[in-house]
Amino acid sequence: MPLAGEQTPDHSTLATFISSVQTEVPAWVTQVLLVCEQEGLLGGTHFSLDGVKLPSNAAKESSGTFADLRVKQQALQRKVQEALQQHHAADQQDESGPAATPVVPARVARLQRQAERIEQFLATHEPRRGRSGREVQSNVTDNESAKLVSAHGVVQGYNANALVAETHQVVVYAEAFGQGGDEEHVAPMLAGAQRHLEALGRPAAWQGRQLSADTSYYSLTNLQACEQSGVDAYIPDPKFR
Repeated sequence: MPLAGEQTPDHSTLATFISSVQTEVPAWVTQVLLVCEQEGLLGGTHFSLDGVKLPSNAAKESSGTFADLRVKQQALQRKVQEALQQHHAADQQDESGPAATPVVPARVARLQRQAERIEQFLATHEPRRGRSGREVQSNVTDNESAKLVSAHGVVQGYNANALVAETHQVVVYAEAFGQGGDEEHVAPMLAGAQRHLEALGRPAAWQGRQLSADTSYYSLTNLQACEQSGVDAYIPDPKFR
């Protein structure tokens, strides 16, 4: 709000602005937290962690394993050839013959671009691997995003997590993950917040502090991350909700 001068710019304006200053953003966050620290807004010992599924600018239809994407690319190439054959037949048809539906050249070009984009993606990327090592779906448009189950159905996007200081609701760290589950997100969130808080002169940020999160974060990995960081965690087991 301060940067926008209380105005409400369009989302595309915000996206363009953020894209132009990506390297500066982390330093700005630290400076904002420093001001919060000086104003006494980071007091207290309790922090809360939660996330929300946000759609990215990528279509679910552009997702699939490498085998799926090869099938899609081949299907698009067949459609291109069929469209070209229909177009050629229409050109060769005598004016006195039966009417034919001409193929719009723009449609052929669009199909060709889609096929070439998938072909280039397959040639320049490796299959994505999940936690188990098995291949998971890639996305031709935004390969860091993933299909996520949200309150609005399945979206292609990110699991955006935020760690908030309870007293004045200050966000001390935020990160977007290309994974739907939260079973491994506590460690990177604590580490990211630790870096920010260390910059404020707090070398042992989590000693004697408390962290609460909902049942989606309940996992052995997350509990071990809390133990190693020295933070007291309250993450309910979903079996006892």
